[in-house]
Amino acid sequence: MVRKYKKVLGRARRQNYSASSLERAIKEVTSGRKTLRQAEEQLGVPRNTISSHVRAQKSGTKLKNLGGQSVLSEEEEQCIVHAILVCAKWGFPLQFADLKIIVQDFLNRKGTVIKCFKNNQPGKEWVYSFLGRHPEITSGLAENIKRKRAEVGEDSINQYFDSLADSIRDISPENLINYDETNFCDDPGSSKVLVKRGCRHPERVMDVSKGSTSVMFAVSGSGKLLPPFVVYKAKYLHPTWCEGGPSGTRYAVSASGWFEMCTFEEFNKTIIIPELRDKTGKKAVVGGNLASHLSFEVVRLAKQYQIEFILLPHNSTHLTQPIDLTVFRPVKGTWRGELTQWKMSNRGVVPKSEFPKLLKQTIDKLGPAMEKNIKAGFRAAGLIPRDREAVLKKIPRLSDGDYSHLVSEAVLQKLNDSRSPPHQEETKRGQRVAVEPGKSLRAEDFNRDLRTIIDDEGNEPEPIREVNHSDADDPEPQPAAPRKKRMSVSAVQTKKPNIVPKAPKEREKSGRTPKSVVEPPMSFQEKDFIVVKFLTEEDNRIKYYAGELCNILNENEFEIMFLRKRTGKKEIYFVYPDIPDVETVNKSDIIFKLSLKAKVRGKLVFNDNHKFDLQ
Repeated sequence: MVRKYKKVLGRARRQNYSASSLERAIKEVTSGRKTLRQAEEQLGVPRNTISSHVRAQKSGTKLKNLGGQSVLSEEEEQCIVHAILVCAKWGFPLQFADLKIIVQDFLNRKGTVIKCFKNNQPGKEWVYSFLGRHPEITSGLAENIKRKRAEVGEDSINQYFDSLADSIRDISPENLINYDETNFCDDPGSSKVLVKRGCRHPERVMDVSKGSTSVMFAVSGSGKLLPPFVVYKAKYLHPTWCEGGPSGTRYAVSASGWFEMCTFEEFNKTIIIPELRDKTGKKAVVGGNLASHLSFEVVRLAKQYQIEFILLPHNSTHLTQPIDLTVFRPVKGTWRGELTQWKMSNRGVVPKSEFPKLLKQTIDKLGPAMEKNIKAGFRAAGLIPRDREAVLKKIPRLSDGDYSHLVSEAVLQKLNDSRSPPHQEETKRGQRVAVEPGKSLRAEDFNRDLRTIIDDEGNEPEPIREVNHSDADDPEPQPAAPRKKRMSVSAVQTKKPNIVPKAPKEREKSGRTPKSVVEPPMSFQEKDFIVVKFLTEEDNRIKYYAGELCNILNENEFEIMFLRKRTGKKEIYFVYPDIPDVETVNKSDIIFKLSLKAKVRGKLVFNDNHKFDLQ
């Protein structure tokens, strides 16, 4: 089927006239200047056709088009058009497949069977014809936004503009600055190429990586682009990384490659303050509400030079950030083009010494368009001139009158609820289990006692430990001693007085396990952290465990909550177990009181745990 058919007059026996000739003939006959026969002879339009259109125009009806008719009536198609526009405005645009299913469902409910449709569902050619009949609808690539951003509503925007009224009233455009950071990645992305028909996976030889470089841009309301501020992911800065960039560009490094508080302070001192300090009148800086962008030094300098910081509402930069609205997209598009050209003639990833040159080429290529884009961003954000409706019109509202009478209130309410659904409680993962390497578990195994799982051969494997999942990023925790195999030394000596415990093993190259510990009499109270000695049944040796005294039963018996030992990257610490490990011990088994050094996020660090080889 030809999608864009252009009629050639004279080839067909019917309708050998243009639409303009028909329109002119109708006007001539309606005004009485010509008869039907005269219009036919002079304009080449059959008089019966002219007569039919004149009668239809007077009665207010519409004639059918010549040839095949559309499956749906004009009113039915118009309803679908409005539904498409409503869904798109509320952030849930329909795809081609959705449109096909809607038409199929409508035809099935109506009881109409279209023979040229497979299973009563239209094909892609019908969709293209539908879009051609309704030019107000077009297709495009959708950009995903988080629900947090979709939840931004009229109240927060109105409150923001109410507070903004005094801050930027009568402010000069060159005294209003907006800043934001972005990253330039090393991947130019995919693009359309020419290949042999039927090739399913076209490939292009080009070295890419996931690396990126952070750049902070600042623009003024007058359309001026301030010097960029580049942050590399590195420990040290080299001279070649700072050559060939845009004039006045500043360069810095950070461990993460992103802007941290110290780098933002440097950006504020070297870019924002020099631009505004000598200007007269009101001065203001508009930026995102990020913790890394505010510090005591930033506030102090702003107060010193009488600069007011204006923070945007949370999750609203896609609506209120001028540089986000109209500047970053053309910059990124130009960057991808420059990056592609560089990679076509070079191997490997872009070195840091080449980044400033590519950044300069990107900015220079935009030229005068950059100033227009900046001014358009401040206008779209409702800052210059101050206009809250410029932002509010981007937010769908139930009270909008352009389509509310065409779509049911239930549909609108459903779309409104979908944009900001109720917050769901986070599903708990449960306790983490440490499985022996090479072994696996089934979903049904977690519904039973993990310590009694029998393998396929009928053998009972080693007990599976239950581990505190609050330290998921820490190295594999040290196994805790099973409670059944841990016995009090005093209890063993009372029952079996002839048993002599073996001395604890010495640690290699260290003397952290003492051969004997002689301490003066100790007094205890609840919440004390102590070291308890236990005897193992397997090898009849003494081992030491750290715990917290949780209850004093009498002068010789205490209830102890035993801790779990963890080995971190820098030091050894202890945590409370998920399942309380409480035992009653004798006072004589307590050999030492630990001194708590720090307690951070449930991690306990002791000053003197090096004296014992604690388990």
